[in-house]
Amino acid sequence: MNKITLDDIEEYAGRYTRYSNYLAMLCPWHDDDSPSMLVFDDGYNCRACGVHGTLEYLYQKISGKNTFC
Repeated sequence: MNKITLDDIEEYAGRYTRYSNYLAMLCPWHDDDSPSMLVFDDGYNCRACGVHGTLEYLYQKISGKNTFC
């Protein structure tokens, strides 16, 4: 698989808002009713629970697909 992009994340993000260079989405790691996760080209960070990491890991979490094949 090629490098994961914001477009790939957007496909599985559920409720989100797209801004010019990032997404604000519901965090899949906790019960979230207001988008608290910010997703940029180089990774993500949840302002509520503090989880952070790579787009590849986030994509794997929300899509259920392995990005390493």
